[in-house]
Amino acid sequence: MSDLDQFINALQLCIKSEISSITQAGNDNDAVITFDSEVKDDTGLEIFEKLIPGHWNEKQDAYSMSGISINFDFELITQFLLLTRLKADNMLKLAELDSRYQPYVDQIFGKQHSRSSEEIQKIDQASRKIFEKAKHKTLTMRQLAELTGLTPMTLNNFKSGKDIKLSNLMKLCKAVGIKIKMES
Repeated sequence: MSDLDQFINALQLCIKSEISSITQAGNDNDAVITFDSEVKDDTGLEIFEKLIPGHWNEKQDAYSMSGISINFDFELITQFLLLTRLKADNMLKLAELDSRYQPYVDQIFGKQHSRSSEEIQKIDQASRKIFEKAKHKTLTMRQLAELTGLTPMTLNNFKSGKDIKLSNLMKLCKAVGIKIKMES
């Protein structure tokens, strides 16, 4: 089974409309997906259009994609389709777990819907962010201490803005679901 066939099979799982065929047109960089009937009210296809730019024919039963083999990773986009089924929550979570998929999410939702990322440079900013996240997850100080293996005294000191060891900061971030990226 070719990469294009696998891609089309994955797409079919994500949309309501029935795909009848796919043909490669002209050069191998163009492909046309033909549907059994006129496509109407298919949110999966609306999302797909943002992901793979192209155009519809007059009857609205064929979608032409141009330049698909230029910078087009069939394997990665097929995995994206299979793992997310083009559901918003799944796409955002997948991009959070694996940054290779972030460009697809940005293309579909725009950068404003990407998981937030902010630069933290002071200990009190880190403390505030971590304890806000813990509060959002309804974690008590005792539960946070149990999850991290840290003493309540260490947590209280950190919460009040005192310094903390990097290893303890990493434990806290993991417990509340914050990813850390360090740059020099």
